[in-house]
Amino acid sequence: MDIQGGVLVESQTHAKPITKLSSLNEKNRQAGVWRPFLRLIASVKLPYLWIILCVVVTLTQSTIALLFPQYVQKILAGDISQRTILINIALIFGMGVAASVAQFVGALTSSKISLRFRKFIWRRLIRLPIPYFDRNKPREMISRTTEDTTRLSNFFAVDLGGIISSIYLLIGTFVILFSYNWRLAAVEAVIIPLVIVVGIVNGRLSYKWTNRVQRSLAKLTELLSELLVNIPLIKTFTKENVEEERGKEYIDKLYLAKLMFTFITKLIRLLNEMINVLQTIIVIVLGIYLVSKNIITLPVWIAFYLYAQSLTSAVAGIMDSWANLKTCQGAVRRLSEITMEPLEAYENISQRMKPNDELSFDQVTFKYADHTVLRNVTFSIPSGKTTAIIGPSGAGKSTIFNLIERFYRADEGKIRLGAISIDEYNLQEWRNSIGCVSQETRLFSGTLRENITYGLDRSVSDEEIIDAAKEAFAWEFISSFEHGLDTDVGEAGSKLSGGQRQRIAIARVILKNPGLLLLDEATSNLDAETEAMVNQALKKLSSGRTTIIIAHRLSTIEAADQIILLGDEHVKDVGNHTSLLQRNPLYKQMIDIQKSV
Repeated sequence: MDIQGGVLVESQTHAKPITKLSSLNEKNRQAGVWRPFLRLIASVKLPYLWIILCVVVTLTQSTIALLFPQYVQKILAGDISQRTILINIALIFGMGVAASVAQFVGALTSSKISLRFRKFIWRRLIRLPIPYFDRNKPREMISRTTEDTTRLSNFFAVDLGGIISSIYLLIGTFVILFSYNWRLAAVEAVIIPLVIVVGIVNGRLSYKWTNRVQRSLAKLTELLSELLVNIPLIKTFTKENVEEERGKEYIDKLYLAKLMFTFITKLIRLLNEMINVLQTIIVIVLGIYLVSKNIITLPVWIAFYLYAQSLTSAVAGIMDSWANLKTCQGAVRRLSEITMEPLEAYENISQRMKPNDELSFDQVTFKYADHTVLRNVTFSIPSGKTTAIIGPSGAGKSTIFNLIERFYRADEGKIRLGAISIDEYNLQEWRNSIGCVSQETRLFSGTLRENITYGLDRSVSDEEIIDAAKEAFAWEFISSFEHGLDTDVGEAGSKLSGGQRQRIAIARVILKNPGLLLLDEATSNLDAETEAMVNQALKKLSSGRTTIIIAHRLSTIEAADQIILLGDEHVKDVGNHTSLLQRNPLYKQMIDIQKSV
C-alpha cells in the first residue's frame, strides 16, 4: 500500500458527520438566498455574450414596436408617399423577423445556460460527502439538475431580456403618449398601477401554488416509485386495494393542487382582460370626445390607441417576468444550497502511506444525528492480518467501515494509519488503497468487462481480467455466456444471480489490488454451494493483506487472527477466538447461538 501524495489544486472544507452538516432553517435560507446565488452565477460562468445578444434582439424588437404606430398615423393622415409605405412595410417585416430571431436566440441561449448549469451542479453533486445524500433524496437531486436549471436558464435567456426591453418600451411609450395628449396619457397612468397590482398578486400566488404542485408531484412520484419496486411484496400480502387507495389519495392531492393553480392563473388572466377592456373603453370614449372637440385628430387618436395597447403589454410583460422570477425563487434556493455545501477534499496534499503500518482507532466517538453509535472506541488493526468485527445489530460494525472509508468523520478522537491521521492522506488515494465487498453488491448497467474494470485508472488486458475472474471463481459462468466478458449485466446487474454479482465484485477488487480489504457480510445472502465458492475466493483475496471482516459466520470468526467484540457503543473485548471464548461470557453466548443454528 505504497502511495505517493498528490499536489494541492483546490482546497475545500472536509466533510463533516451528518450532525455537523445539518441544514439551515427555512428562515435563514430565505434570507440568505441571493448572496450564494450570486456566487453560483459567478462559478457557473454564464455565456454572457449570448445573454447580451438576447437583450439586444429584444431591444430591437421594442424599438420597431415604438416606431410602427407613428408611421401608421402618417398613412391615416394622408401621407401615402412611397417612402412612408416602404417604411411601414419594412417595420412590419422587421417585427416578424425580430420576433423570430428573438425566439431562436433565446432558445439557443437557454440551452447553453442549461448546459453550463447542469455540468456545474453535477460536478458539485458527485463531489458532495455522503451525509448530504443522507439528508436529501436522489429524486430531489435529479430535479435540481434538470428542472431547476431549466427554470433559471429560461429566466436568463428570455425573461431578463424581456424585462429590459419592456422597461425600455414602457418609458418610450409614455414619452410619446404625453407628446400626443396629456389627458389620454393620464388615463394610462391610472390604468398601469392596476396592471402592476394584479402582476404582484399573480407573482406571489404563482410562487405559492407552483411550490405546492411541485411538492404534491414529488410525493406522488416517490410513492409510485416505491410501490412499483415492491409490487411482488404487495401481491404477496394481498395489499393491492390498500395501496390503490393510498395512490388515489396522492393523485387526488396533486389534482386539487393543479386545479387551484389553474383556477388562480385563469382568474388573474381574467382580471388582466377586464383591465384591458376598461382601458379600451376609456380610451375610445375619451378619444371620441377629444376628436369631436377637435383637440386631437382621428389619426393621432388611432396611433395613441396602438401605443396604449403596447404600453399595457409592456407592463404585463414586466409583471409576467416578475412572476417567473418568483417561481424561480425555489429553484434559486435549492441550487444555491448546493454551492453552500462543503465538498470532499479530493485534492489536498497527501502524506506518504507506508505499507506495513497498522490502522488504529483512538477514543473515537461518532453520532448519527442525536444517536450515539460509537463512544470512546479504541482498538488497532494489525497490518497483513485478518480482523473480524462482531456484535449485535446496531453495535456500529458498518459505521466503522464508513469511518475507515472516510464517508463520515469522527465527532471525537482520531483514526490513524501508523502515527498519522487518515484525514491527512489524499482522499482519492486513500480510497484507492481500499477494496470493499459487501452483502449488497453494486454493479452498473453495462458489460461484465466494464464492471470488473470499473474504477481502474490503467488499461487492463483481457488476460488480466480472465485471471481475476478465475481467482474469483467467476470465469466458469462468464465463459458460458454467448458474449463472454461483453455480456450485458442489465440494470444494477439484474441479469445476474446474487452469487454471480458477488464474484464479479471480488474480481473487481482483485484487479484493484488494494492494501486494505473490507468485507461486509459478503456471503450472507448466498446459498451453500455459492457461499463455498465465494469463501474460497475471499480467502485467496485476503491472503497477505490487511483484512477487516464484519462477520456472523462461525467459520469466519474462528479463522480470524483478531476479533473485536462491539456492544453498547463500546469495544467489549479484543482477542482471538480461543481467548475470547475462555474469558468473555457475551462472546461465548454468541458462539453457542451460532452452533445451535
